[in-house]
Amino acid sequence: MRALALLLLASSAAASPLTPEKLGLIPELFPDQRRDLMREAVPLLRQNKDVTDLLVAAGVERDFIRRLEEVAPGPLLVERFSHRLVFEAPDLTEAQRALFGHLLPSVDAAQVALWAHRDRLLGQMNLPADDPMRQQIANGTNAQIRDIEKRFWRVVQYALTVDQRAALHKLYPQPYARPPDLQGHIYQLPGLTPSQATRVRALMEELQSESAADNAEISRLGVLLRNRDLKPEERAELQAQHDAAVDRASDTARRIVEEGRKIFTDDQVRHLDACVPMLAPYEVRQHPGPFLMEMAPTPEQAARLKELGDGIGKRTQEIQKETREKVKGLQGEVGAESPQAMTMQMMQQGAQAELVLAYDEAARTAVLEVLEPKQILGWIVTPR
Repeated sequence: MRALALLLLASSAAASPLTPEKLGLIPELFPDQRRDLMREAVPLLRQNKDVTDLLVAAGVERDFIRRLEEVAPGPLLVERFSHRLVFEAPDLTEAQRALFGHLLPSVDAAQVALWAHRDRLLGQMNLPADDPMRQQIANGTNAQIRDIEKRFWRVVQYALTVDQRAALHKLYPQPYARPPDLQGHIYQLPGLTPSQATRVRALMEELQSESAADNAEISRLGVLLRNRDLKPEERAELQAQHDAAVDRASDTARRIVEEGRKIFTDDQVRHLDACVPMLAPYEVRQHPGPFLMEMAPTPEQAARLKELGDGIGKRTQEIQKETREKVKGLQGEVGAESPQAMTMQMMQQGAQAELVLAYDEAARTAVLEVLEPKQILGWIVTPR
């Protein structure tokens, strides 16, 4: 298993051919654009023909094509491709490069080894696909792989600055294009006003209302398409209806996204783009102290981490005091939907956004200046 993982990773050092699976990583394509591109490119790829000009004509940057060629095909393609993007962040320091240079090969190898172990074990069991034991093993291994992935991106959240993370946004592959619970991340943006929050909520309600029928149709047709006994002409007709519903829902989402970005200031857009994959809003809000202490710090390191924690505590008290003073004049008999209540809620959200910045600043010092890369790696790959 370990040999398979290392062989796969070693092969990524040299250019690898483009594959249909790799084309699925291309970001910022809507479903109809992706379908059209795949319809043209896949037959050419199967004939071992170059599709570079076709991709460029579709708006794919040559640097992105190069990255697709550099990553080895195989399992966990999204994860392995995305990990390497951290080296594309601007103005990386020597400490940041050293950290990620240590983490990436071992994180990739650990995940691929888990995948290979699961694949081999399930093959040896010779059980039907719907067997509960088979599903239990697959789910358990998938959860381990996902946990490693989330811990890796938490370290990225800590190690890179807001500007560096924001610069990576446009490079993330399609499956990582949006963080979990985007609306929740929006409500944690620094300086979000009640007016902005109201406009965001209205847009989200509009999106749900206008796309509800299409989403229901997509689900219904998806169930029908899983019928293996469909005749070719029946499948083609259902697929066409499914694609049309997807396109309508996509057009609605595209319009809402375009309108939504106009609501925010440039600084808020920067912070929104800085959201890393995998981490939900509640995970971003978590104090870094417990995670850092799980990285087996030495007594000297633990003392330094305590100093950083004390700094967070002091900043927390300052933010809480500032927030109390701001809401003091708004307290009293206010209804749940009153402007005063909304303003108070936004002040509390703003305080939390400031806390997250304080958390990240302290954690950045911890992972780049206090802890060793091998300690951080051990925390990422060790099951918990």
